[in-house]
Amino acid sequence: MAKPTSGANTDGPLTNQHWGCFMAKLILTPQLVSEVIAYDPETGHLFHKTRPRHLFKKQGDYVSWNKQFAGKQIRLRPGDKYIRTTIFGTVVLGHRAAWACMTGEWPKNNIDHINRNGEDNRWANLRDVPQKVNTQNVASRAKASGLPLGVVLEKNTRLKRRYRAIVQLNGKRTYVGRFETAKEAEDAYWDLKSKLHGVVRPTSRSV
Repeated sequence: MAKPTSGANTDGPLTNQHWGCFMAKLILTPQLVSEVIAYDPETGHLFHKTRPRHLFKKQGDYVSWNKQFAGKQIRLRPGDKYIRTTIFGTVVLGHRAAWACMTGEWPKNNIDHINRNGEDNRWANLRDVPQKVNTQNVASRAKASGLPLGVVLEKNTRLKRRYRAIVQLNGKRTYVGRFETAKEAEDAYWDLKSKLHGVVRPTSRSV
């Protein structure tokens, strides 16, 4: 496995001038991605492999490109949520490149980062899921009430169990139950949500 070099990310997009150094435009297949990208499933890191001579028109272009990029890690660019790179004029997201390298196929649906960290492309953190599941796996957003996601406080102060848990998907609400504490309601909410939607309960951000 090639090791990343130090310094800033040099994986810039190909310009029209750079594009001219390649042979006829290539169809980007998972097999071609595996030929030019190295993926470490344990760390999730991606690296540029040395690209073969037949992909370049001139010997000088072949030497120049590999001298600049071969062996370098593909890193997250400032302002981006996901790692990405440009392969033969096509922008490819890092998690899709990882999937192609591991399976030899493009994902059938959407790649979901289980821990919601778009930079974490470890194989154990990626899964191919339908869009509705992907959009369900989002970080809990603080509400004005300060209550956990899916938890509502009943206004009736005479009730012993004032905390109500509700799971919602595509406009359909599933009532979970009433609980004495917000923590109990939150636990019940995530227990049912994980069973119904396959959503992992948020934890601290993993890097």
